[in-house]
Amino acid sequence: MAARKKETPASVPTAAETSEEENMQNSIQNGNTMDYTPGADVTGGDLVVFANMVAVAITDIPAGAIGALETVGVKDLPKGNIAFAQGQAVYAAADGTLSASSGENIIRAGVAWADAAGGDATVAVKLNV
Repeated sequence: MAARKKETPASVPTAAETSEEENMQNSIQNGNTMDYTPGADVTGGDLVVFANMVAVAITDIPAGAIGALETVGVKDLPKGNIAFAQGQAVYAAADGTLSASSGENIIRAGVAWADAAGGDATVAVKLNV
């Protein structure tokens, strides 16, 4: 008896093989980055604070030019003489100054990804969580 050739079923793409845009008719983008036109020059790596979220400039953006900001991920951000424990909420003022507590005109920027001592220059922050 001759062996039957095994038929391979039609492949269905996995989530990793397709983008959100391919799966949703009304999708604009995945939301990892956003366009931004600053009123003043922004240096790559700077924290940009909005009313309810933060983002980090991917590259230098001149005032009045469109540039890209990243809205997700873990970023090393400059901080003052403040200690953060891993998992602790990190807050940001409109000027990008980080703090360990909320207050008027201060929004949650994310959480500390790792411990950062008071004397450390930066803290790793998982953005917008």
